Amino acid sequence: MKEVYSDSEFKEEPNKSINNKSGGHLHIIESKLKIIKYAKEHTRKETCNKFSMPNSTLGDWIKNELKYNNLPDDKLKKTILHKGGTILYPDVEIQLVNFIEFNRKLFNCITTWSLLLKLVDLKPERKSKTIKANQQYIYRFMARNNYSFKTRTHIGQLLSKNCYTLASIFLNEEWDKRRAFGFYDAIIGN
Repeated sequence: MKEVYSDSEFKEEPNKSINNKSGGHLHIIESKLKIIKYAKEHTRKETCNKFSMPNSTLGDWIKNELKYNNLPDDKLKKTILHKGGTILYPDVEIQLVNFIEFNRKLFNCITTWSLLLKLVDLKPERKSKTIKANQQYIYRFMARNNYSFKTRTHIGQLLSKNCYTLASIFLNEEWDKRRAFGFYDAIIGN
């Protein structure tokens, strides 16, 4: 078994962790092993209080201690062992990205259905899958490649060439009416 903990080392660097999006900590495997070692020497409650972590997380780490100890040295600096599934069709993903970029340059509309048809065209065995399964593949593909569907909610109006002159004429008429009836800025609310 590897020796990964010493008191002096732990006091200098108590917590090798990174803050994640939700404000919690992502501990590297090496740090998890040190915390497990600390938990064996102290109570679980003391350990959880010292490192501000839930008891269930510590329990999960203790269960996985054997797996962590058998890791090669290059994996000890990672936060987790496995992150997500592998891409099923890397060559198809490249072709789908090229398809999207080509259609973007032509200002063509790209929909889920157009991507589904292209996917089935590139991988005919996907025809046997359900539509929902193929849609989920497309959505995961888009998330991996930072794509999203956006729709236009409205089209802005084009202003006429003489709009500024019309606006200034309107404002001048309104100013004249306000002066005539005694409506000053102090008594007008928006």
